[in-house]
Amino acid sequence: MFASRVRLLALLLISSSAVSAVRAADPKDNPVATFYSGPEGYPAWTDDISWGRVINMKTYPKGKTVYAKFQRACRELSASGGVLYYPAGTYDFAGKPVGVGLGLPPGVVIRGEAPGKRTLAATGKLVLPTKFVFAYRNRVKGGKVPSDWNFISLAVGEGTSIKTGTDRVGIAWVHFVGASIYFGPDVDWGNKTWGTAVSPVSDQVKKIWAVRPPDGSHPFDVPASGSKKYRGAGKGRLVFGCVLEDAAVLDDFSDPGYGPHGFTMMHYGGRITVYGSRVLVANNLLPRSRKNFRYRQMTDKGERILLYDHGRTCGIDINKDLLASVREGGACAGYFEEGVVVRDNYVFNHGHTGYNVAGNWVTITGNNNDRVFLRQGDRAYGLGPWTLTLDGFEVAGPKSDNRSRAFDLAGKNLWVDGNRFTNTGSSPGKDGEGIVGRGQAATPVFSWAITHNIHTRGVGAGGGLGGLGADCHGLLIAWNKTPGWVGNAEARAGTKMTDCVFLPAKSERVLPDRKTIARLGLKAPLTASPADDPAPPTKVTASAYQQIAIKVAWVAPPDPIVGFRVERRIGEGKWQVIAYRPPRLQGDADNPQMWLDFTAPRNKKLTYRVVAVNGDDSNKGASAASEGIMLGRQRLE
Repeated sequence: MFASRVRLLALLLISSSAVSAVRAADPKDNPVATFYSGPEGYPAWTDDISWGRVINMKTYPKGKTVYAKFQRACRELSASGGVLYYPAGTYDFAGKPVGVGLGLPPGVVIRGEAPGKRTLAATGKLVLPTKFVFAYRNRVKGGKVPSDWNFISLAVGEGTSIKTGTDRVGIAWVHFVGASIYFGPDVDWGNKTWGTAVSPVSDQVKKIWAVRPPDGSHPFDVPASGSKKYRGAGKGRLVFGCVLEDAAVLDDFSDPGYGPHGFTMMHYGGRITVYGSRVLVANNLLPRSRKNFRYRQMTDKGERILLYDHGRTCGIDINKDLLASVREGGACAGYFEEGVVVRDNYVFNHGHTGYNVAGNWVTITGNNNDRVFLRQGDRAYGLGPWTLTLDGFEVAGPKSDNRSRAFDLAGKNLWVDGNRFTNTGSSPGKDGEGIVGRGQAATPVFSWAITHNIHTRGVGAGGGLGGLGADCHGLLIAWNKTPGWVGNAEARAGTKMTDCVFLPAKSERVLPDRKTIARLGLKAPLTASPADDPAPPTKVTASAYQQIAIKVAWVAPPDPIVGFRVERRIGEGKWQVIAYRPPRLQGDADNPQMWLDFTAPRNKKLTYRVVAVNGDDSNKGASAASEGIMLGRQRLE
């Protein structure tokens, strides 16, 4: 008897040790901090996610299906937050219930197993060991489309809202097949349904969807709600190191004229859609689709052959594309959510916009928008001929906007640097801008710097970099390579242009030209580098901002210069550029002499300097270094 008890105790100890060994192997680090461990830094707020509270979903015993396990584990973590860790393997979500996505409660992050070696997705390659597979359904003979609700979204608890109850959510290191990501905004939903709301699309909603009350869990809720009021969005939203394969949202819920059996790709939002403040969308790969197909459908020009094309949807949408109905003439607070970082992503497009991004204190660096020029009937996927439409019904013409541009931006205090894009534009169509702020579609340009970007024309349009009929309150465009224009195109009477520098570098021309500037009475931008070396800025200070960023401020030198280069040093390491800023030529109040560094890591000594630069972008105008500062730990409020 005694010997049996000894053996039983030994087995229990061995079993306990084995479980401990498995749990010890589960990663508990911040994967963003691990990946961006060099001088480039990472958003400090990502440390506030409960990375150490982990449920291993491969060994998790509760639930009969992968989806049921997901739901149970989310409930377990809903009060405390934590990580659903999916080790290497394929997880089949094809059997999830109809009419629901994968909803993440506040504080919960999905995490897959990290790849074996460090790879930047912007190169177009990212191989991940963890894969989520979603269902497809036959829509026409020979054509399969993603099932409805194939997306990861937000779970809003009872008595809460997207604005107040969806903080600190995210996904890292997962390859998705047939699914997209939707972390959307909160608007004034009211008690309307898709079919009864007074919106431009209400009369187009199909009968089966007309009874849906919008709540923010579906990408079409915002345009279908009829709301004119933005309420807000959550804080701390992360999409990092993911692959989204064949990720377009199926639009089988509207009928612009092709009949109840027609369908297309959803043209609102993106394959990755993230709204809110403290946002990181980094190192994600949205590759060329392999599941496109041709099909017959009624159009405004009669029955035609169309192309179902995952690449005709927006790639990454942050705080922008869905705000059209609540934009309030460009004053919508959603355009100015603070602390947005978009870096090192790869987006393949065949039409539509690669990146729609808005916010306040925004960093957009190192991204790649690779595309095949959108030409009606082309054989981009070995399929053709076909008819180009705007929405699956209206056939495109020479003046159509197929939204085939690389970066469509809005908001305040943007730095756009080191991005690559090609083959913008469409035929037939009138689009093709490279990096643009469209004054009639979003906000004025408030203190933007567009630097060191490369636009390869290919067979596309020689697009442009800068404003498009926009008021410009501080705009620096320098050291770019583009076959198109730089500056502010389509300037009109009453257009405001202050604190603007348009260095042509390798570009076609500068807009507006001198005659237009004189005719409209505009403030002439600086278009050539001053001859003298710049004097350095003075009184450079660095202070903590809510323990999630560093506020860097300085006093500008009195003489005209091209702009400012803001740099940070971690410990005794090398100086790292964290932003370029427009100069103070006229002293516009919306062009502040400061920068909020949302890539400052925690618990490390940080030092800053600001360099006044001219055309040579040298260190001749470097300021003295600021006093050292360190961000401590503090959870998000």
